[in-house]
Amino acid sequence: MKCYNRDQIEALIVNRDTGSLSSHIDNCPSCGALYEAALKEQLRWHETLFPGKLPDAFDTTVMAALESHTIDPFSEGGGKGQGETDSRCRRGMSGKWLIIAAASFVILGGSLLYARPTIADLIRSLLTADGSTDIGIIESNQLGIVQNPGIKVEDKGYTLEINEVVADGARIVMGVKLTDPQGRPIRDKLDWNKLKIMNANGTEIAAMSSRGGATNFDNLEFAYTTMDETDRIFVEGNFDRIGSKFDGKPFVYGDWGFRFELDMTEINKLKLVNALHEQYTSPNGLTIEMKGLIRTPGAVQLQLVTSLNAEAAERSPSDLAEKLQLMFRFEDENGEEISSVNSLKVPHKESLISMSHYTDKQTGRTQWNYFFKYLPYDRQKVTFVLEGYSIPEKSGASVTFRPADLQLEPLVFVDQGDALTISEMKIGKGFDSNSAIVGLIHIKGKFRNSYVEDEWSLRDENGREYPLSMRGGITRGEVTDIKGDPGFIADGMTALPSEVTLVRQIIDKRYFDVNWSFELPRGEQFQGIKEVDPSDYGY
Repeated sequence: MKCYNRDQIEALIVNRDTGSLSSHIDNCPSCGALYEAALKEQLRWHETLFPGKLPDAFDTTVMAALESHTIDPFSEGGGKGQGETDSRCRRGMSGKWLIIAAASFVILGGSLLYARPTIADLIRSLLTADGSTDIGIIESNQLGIVQNPGIKVEDKGYTLEINEVVADGARIVMGVKLTDPQGRPIRDKLDWNKLKIMNANGTEIAAMSSRGGATNFDNLEFAYTTMDETDRIFVEGNFDRIGSKFDGKPFVYGDWGFRFELDMTEINKLKLVNALHEQYTSPNGLTIEMKGLIRTPGAVQLQLVTSLNAEAAERSPSDLAEKLQLMFRFEDENGEEISSVNSLKVPHKESLISMSHYTDKQTGRTQWNYFFKYLPYDRQKVTFVLEGYSIPEKSGASVTFRPADLQLEPLVFVDQGDALTISEMKIGKGFDSNSAIVGLIHIKGKFRNSYVEDEWSLRDENGREYPLSMRGGITRGEVTDIKGDPGFIADGMTALPSEVTLVRQIIDKRYFDVNWSFELPRGEQFQGIKEVDPSDYGY
């Protein structure tokens, strides 16, 4: 008879069809090991699903079903010496088959609730491939670093539960479930800003980076705001009301506060490090030095350092250089994109969890740390490809015009690949009828460069400067009409000048003239991680 894989064994256990397994497992060490591991996982899932006290009738029911069998407490060598045997074991049920029978009763309630056959899929939580999780979380579970703080707080009939937390050196993810007095799961009714993640000194060390989940729970993800490693993390929630100001219903006030600790001592030891030594300097003076890849249970960290030569630093002083944004992607051995950062391609794949950087004021060198949910350089050939970068630079480009002349002919402003058409300038309300009077400049056009860090100003004929803010819609670099008033707003301008000068103080310059790629070194895999299908998790 052929051997079983893990999923097949799990399915047989859940469906209580283990009869076909017995003789094969007794004579196959490989399937026997898979079977024992599946049983242990099954019982752990049960503790998660049904953490409360079992009804008194449970023991009676189980024992009645098993009264004709004898338990062998030494089936795993736990009590008797090697070679010793209790003759009663041969007349009754062996220890592992007794566990099957007990597990059958345990899983019955869960198997009636969920249709999918595997054990992991019975848990509608962080650990399911239903669009509410990712590969890093699943692998963290396989490594056994999912912690259960056992939080269950009830007030006014509403119950808040936290039974799953994944934390490592890259991020913290927790599954939070809130139910109403009828036991129905509800979402989007808590102010998550009242949840704090701190070190032992009470300093906040992480901030929420995303929130997702499924129909019956919230999946909260936190990115570290400091790179200081700690062995103890404290999570505190001070929730005193449930509800939303958007649904028109009154808030429910009560106390759903909690506090728990995460032990990071052993988790912080789980790191696989690959040094990187590649270096590249762009034609415009940006140097990128690759430093390393760090594989943690739930993510991959990429470390690199950037610096500017003297000419580039003159264009971008330190306060501007800190706003540098790299654009790059990772490709598999077939040239298909695995993940990207700040890519302009449509569509593109992104598994970035968070990014942090620190600039040394004396040297001007910036240390970057990128954290990815999925970067399988430990399983296949992966190539880093630099697409370009953007960096704010001093500009000073300007155009002078008379607002009255725009009625006859629009003005076109061109600067480093960007082209804006100025069609009208007037005095009016800023955003609505209650807004103050401001200057309004209507524009259309296209940006080749980024515009996020742009700074613009307007100078009238008397030399007065008005800082400009941009309003309207910009879609992938194209300025479009929104509410009839896209363009610049000049706060403080109450009368239309006869002549003005539009000045672009800072341009968020994009550079695409780069040519650099390299293959990542093949990384080591964590022991105990089972291969998963990336397509199940949106990759």
